[in-house]
Amino acid sequence: RIQKEAVNSDRIQPFLPAALEALKDLTKEQVIAHCYKQLTRYKVPKDVEFRDDLPKSNVGKILHRVLREEIAGKQSEPEQTA
Repeated sequence: RIQKEAVNSDRIQPFLPAALEALKDLTKEQVIAHCYKQLTRYKVPKDVEFRDDLPKSNVGKILHRVLREEIAGKQSEPEQTA
């Protein structure tokens, strides 16, 4: 499974491993465009994040809680304007 998702109360955020050779030339816009073709409109993610690694437990399971906390932290930060 390529997509790793953190589910927030109102959105889905896919996390894609940037190290995969098949994904090296892929852009966020291409992923979202593909989702528009394959998914119902309300299931299409608003944003996609490429990561070098995903947080994992000692047995190798992805820690979705940590991903949710990171998303919540980004959303709660006030936007800074220059």
